[in-house]
Amino acid sequence: MKTTTTVDTPQKTAHPTSSDHYLATVRRACSTPAGRAALQRGLAGRFRRPWPMYEHLLAHGTIPAAATADAQYPYLLIASLYAIHDAPNPRFDPGGPDADDVPVARLWHNLGWSYRAAVTSRRMDSKRAEDDLAHLARLTLSSLYQVLPGVVGELRAKGAPVEWATLLRDLTQWQSRGEEVRIRWARAFFRQPTAPNGDESP
Repeated sequence: MKTTTTVDTPQKTAHPTSSDHYLATVRRACSTPAGRAALQRGLAGRFRRPWPMYEHLLAHGTIPAAATADAQYPYLLIASLYAIHDAPNPRFDPGGPDADDVPVARLWHNLGWSYRAAVTSRRMDSKRAEDDLAHLARLTLSSLYQVLPGVVGELRAKGAPVEWATLLRDLTQWQSRGEEVRIRWARAFFRQPTAPNGDESP
């Protein structure tokens, strides 16, 4: 009788990126009422006085080093948007995430994926979603910063998910690898969820 030997194929393990670690810091900062409120208020002031945000973010982790205030902007923007739209209210959900809990975001869970989710749930017309995404892809980084709060607010109001760490990574790569980011958005929207080589890792 012939014996067949089964060999386990090692599975690729995704490792947290710096964006994943930063979002874990943001989640922990939002685990107190004062921290969540400080991060929410940052957007209203356009981050001109970010000290209260620093106080709560640095108490729970680190902020990636940025050479200029402009380079730091996406980190503060994402922290504030998460606090506004997705952070649980710590008054009703005390405790917060564990310090070692660092969820890994998928590269393809980007704005194209968010718009596709809005279309799939029939909360947004497909042509409107495609036009909006194409418009965003044409913007400069500074213009994208200006419209993103409204874009995210509409997506979340329609129940579409936002993968915050992926959005942060896309913003920080917009200047140097913008075309790659735009292609990933298009692939995610038109339902091609993996890269040609099957790699989903950043």
